[in-house]
Amino acid sequence: MKQYYGKKNYNLDDKGNLIHSIYYNLDGVLSGKTIYKRDKRGNIIERVSLRSIMCRVIYKLDEKDNKLEPDIYNSDGTLERKKTFK
Repeated sequence: MKQYYGKKNYNLDDKGNLIHSIYYNLDGVLSGKTIYKRDKRGNIIERVSLRSIMCRVIYKLDEKDNKLEPDIYNSDGTLERKKTFK
């Protein structure tokens, strides 16, 4: 398996929820960051990946906090892909 990252740093909020991840390449140079947005109950409702290509993933949840439909947007804000969980 090929290794793409030399180091990963994870930052958590005071409740232990992941709020962002920072990735460095094998040479120690920053190669990306992922930011997580959560609702009041701590569910991830949005994920933004900042790498060579930025994307934004917005999750829709049902009343039991199950993920229903992640919408994936390009860096220009256009919808790239829509999935439905079954």
